[in-house]
Amino acid sequence: MRLTAEIAIRSVFDASDAGRIHFVQVIVRLVDAQFEAYNVDYRTGRISCYRYGDSVVELGSDRTIIKIADRFDVNASKAVICNAHEGRVKFSDFLVL
Repeated sequence: MRLTAEIAIRSVFDASDAGRIHFVQVIVRLVDAQFEAYNVDYRTGRISCYRYGDSVVELGSDRTIIKIADRFDVNASKAVICNAHEGRVKFSDFLVL
C-alpha cells in the first residue's frame, strides 16, 4: 500500500514539475489518491502527503532543490497564486518569480 501511495505521489509531482498539469489538477489527483493535505519543502526537496486519519507518506530528497530568490516580489507571488487557484498557472510558472 505504501509503495502504491509513493508511486501516486511521485506521478503527481513529476507531472506538475514538468508543467503537464496545473495546481488544481495536483489537488484533484491527490484527493483521488486519498490524501487530504500535502507539504513540499523546497529547500530540502521533501514531500509529505497526509492521508485521512493522520497517516503520512513522506518522500525523500531526490527532487531538484530550488534556489530561493534574493528578493521576494509580493505582487508577483499574489498574482501567480490567484492564477494557480483558477487553473491558469503551472508549477514551472512559480519558478520564474
